Amino acid sequence: TVNIPAKLAWSATDADSGVSRYELQQSTNGGPYANVSLPTTTATSNTRFLAPGSSYQFRVRAQDGAGNWSGWEAGPQFLATAHQEGSGAISYAGPWAQESSSTAYGGGVSYTQAKGAKATFTFTGRDVAWVATKGPDRGKAEVWVDGVKAKSVDLYASTQDPRKTVFSQHWADAGEHTVEVRVLGTRNASSTGTLVDLDAIIVLSD
Repeated sequence: TVNIPAKLAWSATDADSGVSRYELQQSTNGGPYANVSLPTTTATSNTRFLAPGSSYQFRVRAQDGAGNWSGWEAGPQFLATAHQEGSGAISYAGPWAQESSSTAYGGGVSYTQAKGAKATFTFTGRDVAWVATKGPDRGKAEVWVDGVKAKSVDLYASTQDPRKTVFSQHWADAGEHTVEVRVLGTRNASSTGTLVDLDAIIVLSD
């Protein structure tokens, strides 16, 4: 099982003495909170690698320059789920193929170069991310969310770079959404091809 990267971010202000440090804690599957090590005492973000199928909740507090601590502020509890390229929840239109890959998130990818090919995924959650490979032979795609174009994605990179989060979106509340990856059949001028792959789709839900 490959863990899911999730980036957390927080902030605080203090008009008098400023913020001198933060403390972050994590609860897994409803268990007790445990301290999370931060890169610096004033860091305002941290990437955690979460096990698929487990639920998580995080809380943070801040200390001002005078040594006073704020109360704990907790985010919502959420379930982390990884949908692999072969999941029945993902529907494909057009000529997609699947192949095994030791560098892929779950050991394989679906891929295509065909203009107009689509991958569609409907889910209920508050966060979604598309994981794909970037590289020197990669093309371009659009991501549409709930029938509206959300982002144009250029998968070109000068060197092969697998398991990249190339698109993500967050909603304040959980709800049903549909994400489409639409392959354009075009490429960056520096790219040698128009390959687009789908490695996994990550969902954070209540």
